[in-house]
Amino acid sequence: MNELSYVHWPNDLPPAEWPRVLAVDVGGSTPWGWLWSAIDPWQNVISYDELYKTTDEAPRLIEEAKPKMKDPATGEEYHFRAKVIDYENKIAAADLQRGGIQVTNARKHDKASSIERLKAYFHCNPKHHYPPWHPKAGEPGSPRWFVMARCKNLRREIPMARWLEVNGTTKNEMDRKTGNHLVDCALYTARELPPPWELKPMAAPLAAVTQNTSKMSELYWYDRQQQEQLMKRLGARPEKTDLDQQEEQRKELIKKLRRMTPKERIRVMSNIGLN
Repeated sequence: MNELSYVHWPNDLPPAEWPRVLAVDVGGSTPWGWLWSAIDPWQNVISYDELYKTTDEAPRLIEEAKPKMKDPATGEEYHFRAKVIDYENKIAAADLQRGGIQVTNARKHDKASSIERLKAYFHCNPKHHYPPWHPKAGEPGSPRWFVMARCKNLRREIPMARWLEVNGTTKNEMDRKTGNHLVDCALYTARELPPPWELKPMAAPLAAVTQNTSKMSELYWYDRQQQEQLMKRLGARPEKTDLDQQEEQRKELIKKLRRMTPKERIRVMSNIGLN
């Protein structure tokens, strides 16, 4: 978990000038999830506050949420890049709007693609350096998503997230028996952001520093590099930010591989180190 416990900002909040994203997962008999995140100048995400409560009284939640929409030092509302809510809950969206919180529908994207995007934000990238505000400022191996200690339910849910398994078969959906309300909020947030593999890594500082990436993160980014090399060799289109276009690109790549003879396929994959 990319936990932040040593950053000293006024009121333990990211700077007010950084844009925000609010994501809401509607509850009732199950908990509501509200997640506030800020985006720093280097395109890192900091989830810094949350609401997690089981209630069917939306007005009460709105009153708790309103103070979190503003800079406590000035009373002015933050600049929000997006305020999104589960697109299936139009009644809840209308309740929030009547209470003074204007929200739009969360982007509807394939769940697996959204999870892939969120994973990439959390994985430490060997080429990305920790931002100046972080205790490890300038060191390589930084993730792009950080979670402050105040978001205790998000920190609790992320390690529990898993795919649904039915009769030994893994389904393309999350297991809803585990906590998922703040994870859903994080997925809604990630859909409002560019894929992290399209963002330019933060440059290395002048001083040499040590490596801090885990083996799992190194393998993740190595796999992504190999995929990009394979698509380039096969003449596939460059990756787009739109997830639907990425899915079309993946299907196009599979078609090209299937048209090859087994010998050609092995030769191509061997040339780029995927055998």
